Amino acid sequence: MIKAIYISYRFFVVFGIAVIFLITGYYWMPFFYFGQFLFIVLFLFLFLDVILLFNQSTPISVKRNIPNRLNLGDETKIQITIKNTSQLSYSLMLIDEPPIEMQARSLTFQNSLKANKEKSFTYTFTPSKRGVYEWKNIHVFLATLIGLVERRIIVEANEKITVYPSIKQMNDFEFYIFNHQSQQRGIKKFVVWDIIMNLNRLKIMFKVMILELLIGKQPLGNLS
Repeated sequence: MIKAIYISYRFFVVFGIAVIFLITGYYWMPFFYFGQFLFIVLFLFLFLDVILLFNQSTPISVKRNIPNRLNLGDETKIQITIKNTSQLSYSLMLIDEPPIEMQARSLTFQNSLKANKEKSFTYTFTPSKRGVYEWKNIHVFLATLIGLVERRIIVEANEKITVYPSIKQMNDFEFYIFNHQSQQRGIKKFVVWDIIMNLNRLKIMFKVMILELLIGKQPLGNLS
C-alpha cells in the first residue's frame, strides 16, 4: 500500500505555507497558532484522502484494445478504455508502455473520470518492420477532489502482437502492376496499328504517283 501512495504537489504547497506561518509566529503569536492549525487540518485531510483512495481494492478496470495482427506499414488505432467502478470521481493520469520500436518511452493521458463512468484514450502506431511487438503494463494514477495524495495502480497488460506484410499494400501493388501491364499492352497495340495505317497510306500514295507518271507519258492523240 505504501508503495502505491504518492504525495502530490498540493500537499507540499500547503505544508510550505504552514511552515512559513510557524516561522513568522515567533514575531507575532497569532501566526504561530494559525500555522499549527494548518498542520492539523493538512494531516487530517491527508488521512481522509488516503481512506477515500483505498476504500476499494480495485476502483477501476482498464482494457487495451489491439488487433490480433498488425500489418506492416499500415496505421493502426490502439484504444485504452478505463472504467470507474466506484462511487467517487477521480482525476487520473494514465501511462501506457508501448513497444520499444515505437521510440516512445511512455504515452501519457490525463483527464477526469466521474463515478461509474468510462473514458477511452486512443493513439496510432505504424509498424516499420516485421516481427513481434510487445506492449507492457498500464500505470494509472488516481487522485480525489482533495488531491493531497495519488494512488498508483499497475494494470498487468503484457501483450505480444505479430506484424505481417500488409494485405492492402500487396493488393495495391498487384493492381499497380496489372494497370501498368495493361497500359503497356495498349501502347503496343496503338503503335502496331499506327504503323499499319502509315503503310497503307504509303501504298496509296505510291499507286497515285505511278498513275500520274503513266498519264503524263501517254501521247496527246490518244487523249482525244
